[in-house]
Amino acid sequence: WNVSDVFGVAGCVVRIGSTVGKDDVLPDTDVGTNVTLAPALGVAEGDHIHATVSCTNVHGQTTAQHAEFAVIETTAPVAGKVDDGVRDGEGGEASVSPIVTTASVHFHGFSDDESGIASYTVCLFAPPANCSEGGGAAAIYDAAREHDVTLTDLDLVDGLNYRFAVTATNNAGFDV
Repeated sequence: WNVSDVFGVAGCVVRIGSTVGKDDVLPDTDVGTNVTLAPALGVAEGDHIHATVSCTNVHGQTTAQHAEFAVIETTAPVAGKVDDGVRDGEGGEASVSPIVTTASVHFHGFSDDESGIASYTVCLFAPPANCSEGGGAAAIYDAAREHDVTLTDLDLVDGLNYRFAVTATNNAGFDV
């Protein structure tokens, strides 16, 4: 969000401290008109921090807003288990479609007691390909909150060993 588009703001400065007005966590940082800031702060869960955002408009007038935050989470979720193939309801894996254009995965056990799991991403790849951007993955799917995913209409190569990778992202934005 660019505040200059709406309010005629020329620039903003963010300061974060252990009390109002202090800058012992993050000294004055010029963020321009981009009000998004995600620095590594080195704070612990349960700490309280105070943020001050001061913005100056195109006429040289400055206003500041203060807010107190409790640091809710600084850790990634707990990794779960990924099974190739959809569960059969009895705790075992069901058969996987022999069609080379379909692949299924079931995953479970991912957890996050602090902020909860926000979403999952499922990636299908054949090593040496990987799931990073430009890594040559066969498919990357935003699974939202699903735990059973079947990917269809894939262009898979017969004879290659494909693997699934599942990434869980918590509501604080950390992933595993």
